[in-house]
Amino acid sequence: MNKIDHLYANKLISQYGSLLTQRQQEILNEYYGEDLSLSEIAENEAISRAAVSDLINRSLKQLLNYEDKLKLISKDQIINDLIQTMVANNDLRYIDTLNKLKEE
Repeated sequence: MNKIDHLYANKLISQYGSLLTQRQQEILNEYYGEDLSLSEIAENEAISRAAVSDLINRSLKQLLNYEDKLKLISKDQIINDLIQTMVANNDLRYIDTLNKLKEE
């Protein structure tokens, strides 16, 4: 699996993390949230470094699959871009509607 930058991984975790198992959530939080190394997590969890890496990769693959199907992060980015463009152009007619969409 290709490397995913931490920012995007955190967006995926924030959006879809609750769909993962508790263990997957904990390992991803240790790696992306607490910035622990694979070795540190392996030691804490009493598993191999390879097992940690595999769990992270499988979990990220699941999260990417959810985003591929649901596109919630992509849609949120489109709404943010649209709001910025409208504000820059002083066209505020639909700002409230777009903000409501973001909150849902």
